Parts: sequence; structure tokens; C-alpha cells
Amino acid sequence: MIIGLLMLLMKWNRLFYVLLSFEFMMMDLFFWLSFIVGESFYFCFICFCVIISILGLLVLVSLLKFFGSDSSFF
Repeated sequence: MIIGLLMLLMKWNRLFYVLLSFEFMMMDLFFWLSFIVGESFYFCFICFCVIISILGLLVLVSLLKFFGSDSSFF
């Protein structure tokens, strides 16, 4: 979790790195939750992570198409 936050703070100006750091934090949270919660919540969290990843990639591709850059601030 700390590595994801450090990556987010250091690479905040590119949307690709922001999405990558969020994914890293989600996978770390997924790892820790796998020890704590049951199987049903485990499956719901996996589905949530996949949906968020797809939406993030959709935003990234649409920004690249319309603006030609993946900068966080235009």
C-alpha cells in the first residue's frame, strides 16, 4: 500500500501512472483482504477491481483520443 501511495505522489502528472498506482493499491488490499474475509466478499472485490480497471482504461483511451496526451492536468 505504501509503495502505491509513493508512486501516486511521485508520478501524479501522468494518468497512466495514476491508474497503475491505484491498481497496485487495489492488489495489495486484495492480498490483505484474502486473509480476513470470506469467499463471497472475496469474489465481489475481484469483480469490483475488474470493473474499475476497465473504466480506468476507458478514460485513458478516450483522453488519448480526444486530447492526444495522458496528462492529468490539461
